[in-house]
Amino acid sequence: MDDFVIAGFLGGLLGTIGDVIVHWIFVWAKVATSTTGHYLSQLIFPHAEVSLRKLLLGEFIHLLAGGIFGVPLAVFLIISGYDYALIKGLGLGVATWIVHIAIIPNMVSSRPFIYRTFNETIVDLITHLIWGLVTALILLIFRPEF
Repeated sequence: MDDFVIAGFLGGLLGTIGDVIVHWIFVWAKVATSTTGHYLSQLIFPHAEVSLRKLLLGEFIHLLAGGIFGVPLAVFLIISGYDYALIKGLGLGVATWIVHIAIIPNMVSSRPFIYRTFNETIVDLITHLIWGLVTALILLIFRPEF
């Protein structure tokens, strides 16, 4: 696939699907009580109860954001080379985790009332690492160029 934007978005989207699946497994196993979809729903509708519609909207936005963040990873891999692509994907996964956990929540004026517990923070780290690995793996397979 030659188009780095399409490859990056597709890689990021598939990475986010992996993130969502694993996150819901942790919720099902009662290790965590909420997902990124819950959290995004709270950012969009502060202090409102999370309904199924709002949760689905939050998950949809999560999928879009993951796809969008796949494009910079594609550009970075094209510029820096595909050597160690999985490690580079892990690095971007950690960077997006830091933005998700520490920066965005402190930038919004009406902070969500779904606070992350220690377990949920670690689950978020794991799922962001999965996003980085899957996204980089897809890009490694397609190896898009400019």
